[in-house]
Amino acid sequence: MKVRMFKGLAACSLALAALALPACTAATDAGEDGVETPEIGQSTAAVTTPHWGSFTRSNVCRSDGKRKWSAILWDIPWGASWEAACAKAKGDPNHITPRVPDKCVTSINEWGEWYLTDSTCAPPEASFVSFTTSPTRPCADGLARFSFTAHSSGTACFQLRINGAPKDIGPSVCGTGDWTGSATIDLQAEYGAHVPAELTVRGFLHGDGQTLATVDRTVTTQICN
Repeated sequence: MKVRMFKGLAACSLALAALALPACTAATDAGEDGVETPEIGQSTAAVTTPHWGSFTRSNVCRSDGKRKWSAILWDIPWGASWEAACAKAKGDPNHITPRVPDKCVTSINEWGEWYLTDSTCAPPEASFVSFTTSPTRPCADGLARFSFTAHSSGTACFQLRINGAPKDIGPSVCGTGDWTGSATIDLQAEYGAHVPAELTVRGFLHGDGQTLATVDRTVTTQICN
């Protein structure tokens, strides 16, 4: 097929040189295989249609409770915008109704990303059943002790904060189902000789990077007589 096209061009060039004929172009010609030979300057890639390759499921859940699926976009026409082709190409990861990706990523390939709702990514539900402090008035050791009972549908962890401070106090305690735990705050270690007369202590239950439940308690810090 290519040989025939080049022969045609060679003959045209000879005719131009010998007879000074008007410029001629290579016409589209059907070869023996029935496939048309494109005109000079036309890319065969122009007739391709972009399509998605195999979809890949991420093993990590997103913070919004969704899961990422991604794929490479193949057969983008030569000279076409990869980003534009991605933005218009519909895909059906996990057998969804075909739609364009939520995000296009350009690197050595053009990637599409879909963020799909996934029940396995939902954070666990959790709640406090009880939360107590003993004693309410810490004695001379300066310790405030807390105990709690919690229920969670999946793994959740307990942490304490004082007076809205951004840092957590003490080690994290985790559990699932019906579980209990305790924590102790050394007020003198936290405040030295300037322990406030009253503290607001907040207990947290958190899981998968989200706060699932909170409870507040007021602690009076007068030293016992």
